[in-house]
Amino acid sequence: MSDDSSVCPPVIVPPISNSSSNHVQAGGTWCYDHKVMSDPPDMYAQLLGMAINRVCIWDPYIDEHGFPVFAFVPDGVEVQCLTSMGYDGSKNLNDTRVGRFLTAVDGQRNRWVSRMTVRYYNSRHDDCGKNAFHDRYLFVDDHVYVVGNPLAHHAIRNGSTAIHRIETSAARDLIRSMYTRYWNHTWTEQVYPIGGVHYAI
Repeated sequence: MSDDSSVCPPVIVPPISNSSSNHVQAGGTWCYDHKVMSDPPDMYAQLLGMAINRVCIWDPYIDEHGFPVFAFVPDGVEVQCLTSMGYDGSKNLNDTRVGRFLTAVDGQRNRWVSRMTVRYYNSRHDDCGKNAFHDRYLFVDDHVYVVGNPLAHHAIRNGSTAIHRIETSAARDLIRSMYTRYWNHTWTEQVYPIGGVHYAI
């Protein structure tokens, strides 16, 4: 069997214009990323490396295992992370997966403290139960991507995933508006840095 380590070329999907108040069907560029098909850095890391001003990661499951991918973010780029968990205060925040992620961030404070903001949506208040949102998104400057696997996958490369760049402006605007809604929600708490600021996308 031949050793082909190149990434498969993206598939261009024609855009679909149908839309409503709460959904937009959008075509775009798909890339199927697999650890067997490409050598690190993988596609997610490459996208982070292309950022000029800002990266926003919207992922319902973030823990310390995903932190290594941030090494690919260029110096000077602002970073936002929005996740969710059901937290009732019965245990120390440091013992939760969000707390373990913050410990990893704090270990790199000289690099990250001035340009990373972390918030989590407390889904214990929500009728949706464990998580109020499921899908994962990556914002790199003006680009919006739908990402199949959680952040940790892109650090340890333990499976396959699809990354879809949204090409339709109405769909990008809808996803950004939903992100901003959760980022600024009453049930969302900023945990790093305390007293930090929100960078609008």
